[in-house]
Amino acid sequence: MRIKRKKRFNVDLFDDARLAHGLSLNQLALAVEFAPQTIRRAFVLGSDPHPDTVRRLGEYFGIPPEKWYIRSEEMNDEAPE
Repeated sequence: MRIKRKKRFNVDLFDDARLAHGLSLNQLALAVEFAPQTIRRAFVLGSDPHPDTVRRLGEYFGIPPEKWYIRSEEMNDEAPE
């Protein structure tokens, strides 16, 4: 199985911003009016959130759009040689 993703949610940047604001995941969910499950999926489980979720988080923290995503390498489940 091969998964090709050119961009991934920049969870480290957003998590640093969340911690700098002193917000728990639940407090962040309330602040941006999302379900706690949505925030948990993005920050804890590592799944890529919907673009609208990323946009609202970016606007809330004042993070410019060009930093919302990071480039990722091609991923596959083959064992390394």
